[in-house]
Amino acid sequence: MKSKKKLRDKPTLFLDFDGPVTDVSKRYYLVHREIAFWLGKQYKIKPKLNLESFWDLKRKKETVRGILDKDGYLKISKSDYLKLWLKLIESKEYLKYDRLQANIIKDLGKLKKRFFIVVVSLRRNKIGLKNQIRNLNLRQYFSCILSASPKPSSDKNWLLKQRLIKQSPF
Repeated sequence: MKSKKKLRDKPTLFLDFDGPVTDVSKRYYLVHREIAFWLGKQYKIKPKLNLESFWDLKRKKETVRGILDKDGYLKISKSDYLKLWLKLIESKEYLKYDRLQANIIKDLGKLKKRFFIVVVSLRRNKIGLKNQIRNLNLRQYFSCILSASPKPSSDKNWLLKQRLIKQSPF
């Protein structure tokens, strides 16, 4: 563990992993497609949303129900969809579709010289997160990896991340 004096040599930068570091768009879309296919199989519906239109809805903060409806899956149960989402979204099978954001290696290299970089994530699979960081050869850039699975509660995700940050040694 680094000494307290060492920790004060540089300011700390807290960084979310999914999005700023990795492009998760393909993973999210493919998981959506897989779930919609299996749950909608009996209705013989052809999906309407491509990757771009799916992400347009996500960026507009469309609800799961709204995305399913716009994709033609009006009869799919939202709760069944969400159960499968949680099961698949962090699986090895789908994490392989994440890509590094453009120039992220160069940017992390520059940031590491000026900051302690701490990853803050709400992934349920902490081991999967650490493995992905290692497999993408990113571990060297991060001083610490903080992860807390969101529990069913009234907490907003950003409040949980804020709590993680307050508990960190940085």
